[in-house]
Amino acid sequence: MKIAVIDDEKPQADILYSICKAYFGGHKQNVQIDCFPDGIAFFNSFKENTYKIAFVDIFMEKMNGIAVAEKLREKDRDILIVFVTTSPDFMMQAFSVHAFHYITKPYKAEQIYKVLDDASSYVSDNSKYIEVMCDRRNTLISLKEIVSVESDAHYINIGVVSGLRYRTRMTITEFLKLADNDTRFIPVNRGIVLNADYIKDIEDSVCVTGNGERFPIKIREKTRIEQSIREYIFKNIQKNQRKPAEVNMDAFIKFLQAFFSFVIIIPLSLFCLLPLKNQLKYPISKIVTLFLCSFIILGSLSSIVMTAFDIQNLNFVLFPDLVIFFFLIKSVTKAGTARCLFVFISVCCLISFFSLYAYFINSFFQEEISRGVNTSYSLIQMGLSVAAMGALVPLTKYYAWMIDNINIGKVWYLFSILPIALMVSNIYIIPISYANIRVGKVYAKGFIITIFELALYLIVFILFYIFSKTTIEKTKLTERNNILEIQKSYTESLQSYIKYTSKARHDFKHSVHVMSRLADEGNLSALKDYIAQYENSLTVTAPVRICKSDALNALFNHYRQQAIENNVDINWRIDLPDKSRILDVDLCSIFGNILENAIDGCCTVEEGKRYFNLTSEIKGDCLYIVSTNNYGKPLKMDGETYSSTKHQGKGIGLHSMKSITEVYDGIFDAGNNNGEFFVDIMLKY
Repeated sequence: MKIAVIDDEKPQADILYSICKAYFGGHKQNVQIDCFPDGIAFFNSFKENTYKIAFVDIFMEKMNGIAVAEKLREKDRDILIVFVTTSPDFMMQAFSVHAFHYITKPYKAEQIYKVLDDASSYVSDNSKYIEVMCDRRNTLISLKEIVSVESDAHYINIGVVSGLRYRTRMTITEFLKLADNDTRFIPVNRGIVLNADYIKDIEDSVCVTGNGERFPIKIREKTRIEQSIREYIFKNIQKNQRKPAEVNMDAFIKFLQAFFSFVIIIPLSLFCLLPLKNQLKYPISKIVTLFLCSFIILGSLSSIVMTAFDIQNLNFVLFPDLVIFFFLIKSVTKAGTARCLFVFISVCCLISFFSLYAYFINSFFQEEISRGVNTSYSLIQMGLSVAAMGALVPLTKYYAWMIDNINIGKVWYLFSILPIALMVSNIYIIPISYANIRVGKVYAKGFIITIFELALYLIVFILFYIFSKTTIEKTKLTERNNILEIQKSYTESLQSYIKYTSKARHDFKHSVHVMSRLADEGNLSALKDYIAQYENSLTVTAPVRICKSDALNALFNHYRQQAIENNVDINWRIDLPDKSRILDVDLCSIFGNILENAIDGCCTVEEGKRYFNLTSEIKGDCLYIVSTNNYGKPLKMDGETYSSTKHQGKGIGLHSMKSITEVYDGIFDAGNNNGEFFVDIMLKY
């Protein structure tokens, strides 16, 4: 087949050339595509019946497309003219020259593929012609359009579907020879040949065609005629009928190709687990097994859907699969929706970059983007994704640190905007044709832009990490300073207690003499008053040793003194491991928040009824912390979280304890029960 492209815009002509070349290459058909800069150049080399299809641009300087089509139609009435233009304003004029189709720029590969599908089908059906002399001029007649051939002396009359009749000097025998003895043409009577495609019925001695014409047949030949028609029909069916084995094999190959296209989900989902490694609910082996089984089931179903319904765009099926895998990832982690979404979107964003680069690379090896699945593209994409992810593995520890330490959902939702925007941008700029990449400097510009976007994403990630690191370190420094202040207070209280004890020991002899004299005198009332005054003078409470950590001892004694001053009945039993991966600063933060919140809550209850219980126990490799205290004021809720009693917003203390608990693979729970506020914490030490 030969195709002509007449367009004075060379980049557009090159794109059209590439798309057409790829189409026929995919269909394993030989095609010759000639490009002409204008109509004059086309007609200088034009020969009748040379081209089957002509793509003609309407807006051309030397000769516009309508003029080219009018002149072309005079020379070749059967050529398929497809107008290409930036405006639909000339559509009515296009119909006047019997244009086959009308395409507006910029080109869409799918649109051109559809036109070529229709054109190829039409040309194939009309590929057989006979040339006859009619009215002193050579005329091409398509065999498909011939309904009947009737002999008239030394002439034959050829009737076609349109109702026209061509009269030419020829015999029936010469016609059949010219038609290469095509089996569709069946002699039904002396001097009458009918096209079996148009025979509607045989009624007694008359043969009826689809247009209502009736032709007499030989009664003695009726059986033969019917047999010839049946053989032709069966032959056509067999010709168009494919062997089941061939169909099944093709379907199986398409299934495998589609299945392989979905394999990209595996490295994507597994890469999502690396930043979430400290947040996993189950062993990694079980999670990987779950993901692989899910992929096999989901990938198989998706591939069957694509094969059965001949879905040409992989994304229509891939996107729902990714949504399902997001919920799978969320179900096996403790990180929450916000952090899981950020990780998932970020990885999908990286994959979109690799997909785009795969398009760039694949354009050097293929003429055009294949509709549906593309094995070479999938291989390149998989290779790029695995290689890049392997290179990015060292960065995941910084990623994991942020996931473990930042538990503010709004922050993660906010930073999800950038990867979402970049991913949408990458999807939007996927080329409709490889010719779009190869024309001009599009390839270089597109590659530079995507590299810039990827660099921007990495820079924002680094800045986000630095900001988070700085903020959290500042917070931890503040907590350490608070602990140091508490330790200083603890040291000062020890020194004060030592001084007071020395003074008390010195004054104790005098107090004993006074009390002894009052006892000897039998003045019990004065003795009781003196003892009460002496007890009230003992204002300093002796510090106690709770554990080996000086910081924790200082913390416990600090809040113990507060409890005593506020008349809170405190009851605690503290058991802490000698060696633990839990940092003192984190334990101080947990116990400090528990003690502070408990004493503040108790102070809302009338004196004499205030109580606070605190227990920490070691069982196995876990540290269990349980706290209960009564409270007087109603607790406020902000959604599912308790509001702070000291400032507007959510309780920072509870949020801090929950964050630390998650770092140590623990469980955190807090709430109220019958006027008691409780905190339950489990940490793996």
